[in-house]
Amino acid sequence: MIEVSCFPSGPIQTNAYLIRDGKDALVVDPGAPDSELHAALEGLTLHAVVFTHGHYDHIGGAEEFINQGIPLYVGEADADCLTDPARNLSRFASGPFSLSRKADHVLREGDVLEAGSLRFSVLFLPGHSRGSIGLYTDGHLFAGDVLFQGSIGRTDLPGGDMDLLASSIKTKIYSLPESTVVYPGHGPKTTVGEEKQGNPLIRG
Repeated sequence: MIEVSCFPSGPIQTNAYLIRDGKDALVVDPGAPDSELHAALEGLTLHAVVFTHGHYDHIGGAEEFINQGIPLYVGEADADCLTDPARNLSRFASGPFSLSRKADHVLREGDVLEAGSLRFSVLFLPGHSRGSIGLYTDGHLFAGDVLFQGSIGRTDLPGGDMDLLASSIKTKIYSLPESTVVYPGHGPKTTVGEEKQGNPLIRG
């Protein structure tokens, strides 16, 4: 069974997740440098860093992992965000920022990401950004900024589309078992069942 630890960091408290199974580990959305996250990785084998999408607040802590040679994964349609301050929106927010390396791997709907003993199905979830993805494994969904507890991701940013977002949530996320724990890019975790029944913006 996997273990999940959350490390909110950066100016808007982006949730970085450390997912582990024994000594095998994967990091999702390191939004800012975080000493606690790196301390938690001591003694583990980090196989990959995955970005649910390419906005600056989800990639800003990746440079140290790049320096360590850890492979980077991102959704295909957001791959350019990592090295383009206009596409990752940092040019319009905290100041122009880009990573020093492109992603090593791009992810598409239906792909299976293997990281040591960890195994995730990739869901393509456009709407918040053009290339937003989710990672699903054994009752856990890492959803980025697509779905929050009682809310949904913004669609007024470049690449956003409300119709696409609603479709992503209804057809991909709400079709998962209701007991599935949803780990969002910001704020507390929730479940598919809670959001299908109680999300005021998109009901199942």
